[in-house]
Amino acid sequence: MAKEQKTSECIESFLDLLNNVESLHQCYQAEISRQDKLTQDYLHMLEFGDVQPSKKVKFANDLKRSRQDRRYYKDRLEEIQPLYEFWQNNRKMIGILQNTLGAVRKQEKYHECRVYRPRVLVREN
Repeated sequence: MAKEQKTSECIESFLDLLNNVESLHQCYQAEISRQDKLTQDYLHMLEFGDVQPSKKVKFANDLKRSRQDRRYYKDRLEEIQPLYEFWQNNRKMIGILQNTLGAVRKQEKYHECRVYRPRVLVREN
């Protein structure tokens, strides 16, 4: 029989995800913004710079890489957006879930160290 994951571990994993969603959201937005600025830098270098023809190919490859990186971060941002909105709209519920996690852990600990204390002295014959 495979080891069953504890209920508290499932709740804790979900809460960890929720606690990280804001920082992930901010990081992805910052990286998208950085890639947008980098794209503008490349385009302006090509437009206004005195770039050697041999360097234009390198700039084009750098621009392509920048756009691919931006797409990666934009896709990740879109994937976590619903979870981020859930996190923003349900902060009170998340606090309740954290309290619930404590109660579940308390019960799990009780079940691990369970001892029976007889209520009546039983004699063996």
